[in-house]
This record gives sequence, structure tokens and C-alpha cells, in this order.
Amino acid sequence: QWYQRRVRAGVVVPAHSLSMACISGQAALAKGIEMINSDYAELVLVGGVEYLSDLPIMVNKKVRKTFLKMRNLEMSRKQKLSLLSKIRLRHVAPDVLNVVEFQTKETFAYNGDKIAAKFGISRWDQDEYGYRSHRLSKLAAAEGKFPFVCSVQHSKSNETVSTDGTLRRWTREKMSKRRPVMRGGTVTVATANQPCDGAAVCLIASERAAERFNLSPRAELSPVSFAACSPELTCSWAPLTP
Repeated sequence: QWYQRRVRAGVVVPAHSLSMACISGQAALAKGIEMINSDYAELVLVGGVEYLSDLPIMVNKKVRKTFLKMRNLEMSRKQKLSLLSKIRLRHVAPDVLNVVEFQTKETFAYNGDKIAAKFGISRWDQDEYGYRSHRLSKLAAAEGKFPFVCSVQHSKSNETVSTDGTLRRWTREKMSKRRPVMRGGTVTVATANQPCDGAAVCLIASERAAERFNLSPRAELSPVSFAACSPELTCSWAPLTP
């Protein structure tokens, strides 16, 4: 869906949003690359937002269906009250949104165990890689290698967040003592991707635009394409080719 976005400078530019679950940000970047390669645009601002600390809670299916039936204008008041009388206390319990693959209904932890088994990635390998990732991320942050990270002020508590709050400060020994999330699995809370909030934005430009506006590129982007894979593996695995 296209709409107009007014930036602070007062300029109205064409923009659109997309939603592809976990890959929305990557899809936005791929779309921007496509627009530049097709000469549709020379400068594209792309970004993504993740908001998982407050997942939506839905009304029970029985209650939803009852309310939809009650929208019938031809129903009498007595008929509507009769529908409401069929709702029981157990129907009032909310349905909490579960983060699963929408086709297989598999959780990410279960799917992660399948991927690990498929490629022979041991529990030791996962712990070692997870520990290394968090250790290097903390080191890079301490050395100021993330100057592009913006500070954000919480709208209610007025607390200012300026560092990555998802870095785990566990020792390698403590990580090895974590129990697997799934029985018989190898993925633990120490190596799993935790739900978090965050946002990122980047400016991509054609070579002509970079020279025109005297921009200093941080990276060169290659064309990107998407391909479907088996639903049993789509949560955690997809082929990447240069």
C-alpha cells in the first residue's frame, strides 16, 4: 500500500510499508536495491521495526464468532442474549499469540533443534558460538564500534536506552549448564534468540547519488532474490548465495 510520507524538511516523498514477519527489514532492503537498479530511485531510506515485548492478546475464537454473529441486524435482542448466554468462563480466557511458523505451527526452538540435527551442530558448538557472539558484541560496544546506535527515551519511564539490552553476561560455564528448551534438544535460553524490541534504518544510494551528494559508502550491496524452501525448515534455515 502506497502512501505519502512527509519528512521533517517538509518534503513529501512516496513511501510504502510491508509485513513479512521476521524478514520484513531484509525485504525492505531488497526492495530498495531493486528500485535503484531499475532506475526508479537513486536514494532510498529503508528500515525495520521489531516489537515483541507487548505481543497482542486475542479474544477466544468462541467469543469472536459470537460477536460476529451478533452483528446481524436482523437478529432480535432476545436472539443476541441467547448467543451471549452460551459463552462460558473458559471462553473468556485470552489467546496469547504464539511465535510459531504459520504453516507447520512449530516453535523456533523446536525448529532450531531440527536444523542443528540436520547439519550436525552439537550443543557444545552452539554454546561456543553463542558465547563468542555476545563476547565480541560487548567488546565492540565498549570500543565504540557502534557509533550509529541512537539513544531512545522510554515514553513512560523516561529512561534512556543507549546500549543493546539483549547481550547476555553469562560465563561460558554458566551457558553450558542451561537446560534445553525442548526435551531431548540442544537449543537453550542461552543460545536462542530472545524476544526484543528494536528498530534500524539505513540510506542506500546509487553510485551516481553517492558521488553527487558526497556520501561515504559503508558497503556495496548486491542484487537480492527470495526463494521458497521446505516449510519444515523455513523458520531457521534458508540458502544464502553471494
